[in-house]
Amino acid sequence: MPKHHDIFEINADQAQASHPMVPKHSTRVYLHHKPRYLTQILAALAISLGPFSAGLGKGYSSPAIASLHSLHIAPNIEVSEQEASWIASLSLGGAFFGALFGGIAMKFGRRSVLLASAPPLSLSWVGTYLATDTRTMFVTSFVGGFCCAIILTVSQVYIVEISEPEIRGRLSAVLKIVNQTGVLLSFAVGAVLNWRQLAFVVALAPAAFFAAVLALPETPSYL
Repeated sequence: MPKHHDIFEINADQAQASHPMVPKHSTRVYLHHKPRYLTQILAALAISLGPFSAGLGKGYSSPAIASLHSLHIAPNIEVSEQEASWIASLSLGGAFFGALFGGIAMKFGRRSVLLASAPPLSLSWVGTYLATDTRTMFVTSFVGGFCCAIILTVSQVYIVEISEPEIRGRLSAVLKIVNQTGVLLSFAVGAVLNWRQLAFVVALAPAAFFAAVLALPETPSYL
């Protein structure tokens, strides 16, 4: 018995298949499955830069807060324990509202929302890098969490709508794996960089994500 992805050809004129298991009345041609899957895989890898950016942001707080308490690294910023807690927590507050707001993708298109979310996410990290007081960091933390939630929500929808059922689960799993990889990488890099330097590194990921999404089409479901 042939496998699901066997390649056969059908002679439409004679209504005869080159494989004995293909019904003679069928005229569908099953060709080039792998190239079609390849484009979906490449699209998923491009989209995965979004969850990767979110993972970097998620892992930022732990190493950054320890660095913020060091006076020789942040001589002009005095961060109390309570303020440090707010910096870490406000990103979660932003994520709550971002997840709700992510529903606009159904109206404006998945690709458009991803493109709109990447620049403010990158700018929020640039703002953190340039911050001279904790109030600025409160704002950038909230904005970063807001944008990350939108990107995580819409990225998953995008993958579901551009992939075929046979590989949809695997491509969705890639987003989860890459997201957690971003968290681990942020921990690792944060061990050798201070909070400003780490914020600058994190800011690069959404910029790369924006460039990658520019090369992608809108999903068939939205069109």
